[in-house]
Amino acid sequence: MGKKTVLMIDPPKGSEYGFPQPAPQNWGFWETEEKKRWLVKAGYPSEELTGKFSIALIHVEVEDNYLEGRANLL
Repeated sequence: MGKKTVLMIDPPKGSEYGFPQPAPQNWGFWETEEKKRWLVKAGYPSEELTGKFSIALIHVEVEDNYLEGRANLL
């Protein structure tokens, strides 16, 4: 069986705010403002979302059972 990965979101200084975190389903199709709302809801301070802003998207290898009970990541 192939290795499984999960797309993780890691904004600047993300480790200070509980990141990286798994990306929600269809993250790539979301508008910028929707992504910013999600980041704030996930614990990232809105003050950090000013001016030019970029995030790192990282595929992290996970155990086979990682996705159990996490339907929003499928």
